[in-house]
Amino acid sequence: GRTGRSMVISDTAVGIGRYPRSQLDVRGIVRATTFISESQPLFIARPTASTLYTTDNTIISNWTTLVNRGGFLKSSGYAYAPSAGVYYFHVNMYNETSQIAIIDLLHNGVCVSRGELGAGVTNNSIVTLFATVRMEAGDYVYLKNIGDVELIASGSSVYNQFVGYKLS
Repeated sequence: GRTGRSMVISDTAVGIGRYPRSQLDVRGIVRATTFISESQPLFIARPTASTLYTTDNTIISNWTTLVNRGGFLKSSGYAYAPSAGVYYFHVNMYNETSQIAIIDLLHNGVCVSRGELGAGVTNNSIVTLFATVRMEAGDYVYLKNIGDVELIASGSSVYNQFVGYKLS
């Protein structure tokens, strides 16, 4: 039966909290089918400059954060792990040219993921990358523009975002 709170009780299991697929087996076994341990992103960042300028191709545009629960430095574009665990990153960057656009995600200076948009793709395209990275507390990730084209934030920054989650 239902207790009126966020718990469901049956003869063999108890549903726990706000994760409806998590159950405590009355025999002492814990099961959970969700893979994101936090319900909110660690950070959501968007560049505020009209062009994503680079230093040594590192994307260091003036970032604004929609969510920043720790670890993202707006001045550098670096995201630091506040604690050890597995992190998931998602990046979208806008390309106004029909030239090759390449973005790398680096973990402590080593490339761990690449998003690439080939030549001949029409204007107004999005370069996207995804990465899952095991990080220790204090490790960092950042983005590099490897391609030959400037990436544009345009008048609106809705086309570009850098998002991080802690999975475990």
